[in-house]
Amino acid sequence: METISLSRLNEFVRRVIALNFDDPIWIVAELLQIKESKGHYYIELAEKSDQGDIIAQSSAVIWKPNYGLIKKSLSADIFTILKEGNQIKVQVLVDYHPRFGLKLNIQKVDESYTLGKILQQKIQTIDRLKKENLWQINRTLELPIIIQNLAVITSMTAAGKIDFENQLMSNPFGYQFKLSYYPAAMQGLQTETEVSQAIININEQEVAPFDGIVIVRGGGSKLDLMDFDTYQISKQIGLSALPVLIGVGHHIDESVADMNAFASLKTPTAVAEYIINHNRLAEENVIKTMESIRFYGSQIISTYAIELRHIKESLNTSFINIKYTEQQKIIRYKNKLYNLVQQFIQNKFTILLQLDHKIKINDPSIFYQKGYSLLFQHEKPITSIHELDLSDPMITKLKDGSVLSQPIKIWQNQKSN
Repeated sequence: METISLSRLNEFVRRVIALNFDDPIWIVAELLQIKESKGHYYIELAEKSDQGDIIAQSSAVIWKPNYGLIKKSLSADIFTILKEGNQIKVQVLVDYHPRFGLKLNIQKVDESYTLGKILQQKIQTIDRLKKENLWQINRTLELPIIIQNLAVITSMTAAGKIDFENQLMSNPFGYQFKLSYYPAAMQGLQTETEVSQAIININEQEVAPFDGIVIVRGGGSKLDLMDFDTYQISKQIGLSALPVLIGVGHHIDESVADMNAFASLKTPTAVAEYIINHNRLAEENVIKTMESIRFYGSQIISTYAIELRHIKESLNTSFINIKYTEQQKIIRYKNKLYNLVQQFIQNKFTILLQLDHKIKINDPSIFYQKGYSLLFQHEKPITSIHELDLSDPMITKLKDGSVLSQPIKIWQNQKSN
């Protein structure tokens, strides 16, 4: 068997590739890495299995002159398409150099393919969240009546942070807010990890629990929303015990996170206005409630005053009636008592008259004047012959004196037939 040199082998490979790939071809792959050097962009492309294992990998390049043409041909920012982790469709010239090996020279980029893949991934993410019962669960939560303490996830250097803070803190109503910042990347490969972890950290806070979570950043292109289409961010929103308010600077399109959050506003300024209006509405409700209490309280007081006046009048009338009735009772009792006293006196007077009559009838002087006498023995009046003692003297009293005598004989009166 003939032995050949490495250079001859590589040259043979170059010719075979040149003969079979003399025209540009379209390929699809995942962009693993992109680096810039002197205006040239060096890219690593790969194909992965369903399990996520790399089954093919090649280097590609966009030369500086071609970079300008490709950039002009795209409606979106070139780096939102040529972004690590994106599935891309590119037109390449297959070039093989005997020393540097295979290199894919990128001529064109099909942004519609990447956008389609993004939409497909977006739909898959939503379906997964629905199956796991994490879809729009955050919208069932409630903000407190007054919002004061907020956890803010944002890039500390983002213009959106400044817009949100200025709008919120300079509100015309003088509302005060406490903002606790949780820094996170707002675009790029670290966005999903850092935003998700920030949501977890906020929900684990026990010392000073927040009223809600705010995620804000400045504006960007349509493809910038891809960072908020990722599964992990929306998963943590679904698991969050706090309402999540999002304002990531897009006026037309919505990310998965936007659709899954408690409220989605177009800009950081709009999020601040939403919070201010929430508190303003609460204040107006309190004022209306106080006015209602004051109004109904006044009505109740007025009603009770009328009722009290009626009761007073009724009591006065009742008192007069009761007074008259009682006065009549007193008069009747007085008359009755007077009659009873008169009757009592009359009865007693009659008794006295009767007693006086009896006394007069029984007065010894009356007996003496009629010729009667009283007989005494042993200083006791004698009313019967059986009371006499024949052995002792007796005294007979007359109207003008007394007679001492000695009884000799006693005989009874004869009873007539």
